[in-house]
Amino acid sequence: MIALVLAPLIAAYEIATNLAEGHGYSFRGNQSWLFDDRPGDIGYFPTPWVDPVYTILLAALIRAAGDWHLIAGALLNLVLFVAAVTFGSPPATRV
Repeated sequence: MIALVLAPLIAAYEIATNLAEGHGYSFRGNQSWLFDDRPGDIGYFPTPWVDPVYTILLAALIRAAGDWHLIAGALLNLVLFVAAVTFGSPPATRV
């Protein structure tokens, strides 16, 4: 169950890392968790697997923060969560 929740986040992180390293919006051949394991480095493959807005924002953060990108990513997720709770749909006022 946890794998189903974390898989899209891991995919977004892997794609964002490849994007920040200059390999485009792609998976490395041996990074695909959904398909069978492929031995060795067999190149990069374009993918539409995750939405581009969060992934591109995460790639920019990885590029800008350098070695501190995991802490910066956690802060980004916290800010996005607070924004979603604050500016999301208001609770029902009438029953």
